[in-house]
Amino acid sequence: MAVPASDRGESKFELLVKANALTVYTLQITSNTKVFDPVYANALGNKIQAAATDIFINCWTANNIRPIPETNLRERHKLQRIAVLQCNNLLAMIEIAYKLYHLEYRRVEHWGALIIEVRNMIRAWSQSDGKRYKSK
Repeated sequence: MAVPASDRGESKFELLVKANALTVYTLQITSNTKVFDPVYANALGNKIQAAATDIFINCWTANNIRPIPETNLRERHKLQRIAVLQCNNLLAMIEIAYKLYHLEYRRVEHWGALIIEVRNMIRAWSQSDGKRYKSK
């Protein structure tokens, strides 16, 4: 029986695609010396790049953990929680970069929206895992 489109959740694959797009976008911005002054790049730019990359890697790794038995589910949830925290940290670092590099507001707004979307998708995934596997 098919599930109506309105009742379907976003797929983990879609999350991975968006997390990857966030990572690529972040690497492109922070590698642009016209945007990110090389004087500060090592201090903040590298941390921003690492956080964005880690978000994707943690989601990828969590997705590759079969959530049965329960110890695997706990490990998967741990990676999901870490990815959510990294999203929050990335938002904080972008706030610093906004002031430090005098980034355009519309760029920061777009970048922040990407991060928040990925963070919300990770949270939804984690909650759906909890509901799905606790009921079994």
